[in-house]
Amino acid sequence: MKSNINILPLQFRKKLLVRQIMPCWACVWLGVVVLAATVCWQAEASLEDAEAAFAIVDDRAAPLRQIVQHNQKATEKLQVADQRQLLVDCLKAADRPLQLVGLISSTANTNDGSIQIQSFQLTQGEEPTNGASVPTAENDTPRRMKLGLQGYAIDDLALSRFVSQLRATGVFESVELQTSSNVQLAAGNARQYVVECQY
Repeated sequence: MKSNINILPLQFRKKLLVRQIMPCWACVWLGVVVLAATVCWQAEASLEDAEAAFAIVDDRAAPLRQIVQHNQKATEKLQVADQRQLLVDCLKAADRPLQLVGLISSTANTNDGSIQIQSFQLTQGEEPTNGASVPTAENDTPRRMKLGLQGYAIDDLALSRFVSQLRATGVFESVELQTSSNVQLAAGNARQYVVECQY
């Protein structure tokens, strides 16, 4: 029976083994590098294709973005205009009774003192009757207002002229003489009246 005895030094045998294994590992690492390079190249190509497609879509969407921006600006302007109009309407509604009082006072002053106004009373008109629906802020105009006047006139002619002047202003929907009675004042006889103006 024969036996082979390796008489080569251990260090030499290790080096020889490393030299035999190195080509195999070099092939393995080369394959890994080639595979990694291929994957990176494909990923880069896919990324470039995606960027190109995104650029095309972005170019096509540019007019739509401009329309959206224009609509947003128009909506903002419309909201500002609505707020201003609401403010103007509120100011008008708040100032109108004062304007009407001023108009009535100036009308009374044109009668050379024959008409005196003692008091004003502002009230809302009556609610709808006969099953009519109550007006709301969403679907109907505000309820009519009534301005009641109380005072004295020197006679029926002055009182009639005053009522006619109020109707001639065109501001009120109706001007009605509610009551008129004879009263005794320090200056003499006079007519006490109640006039209702609706607007």
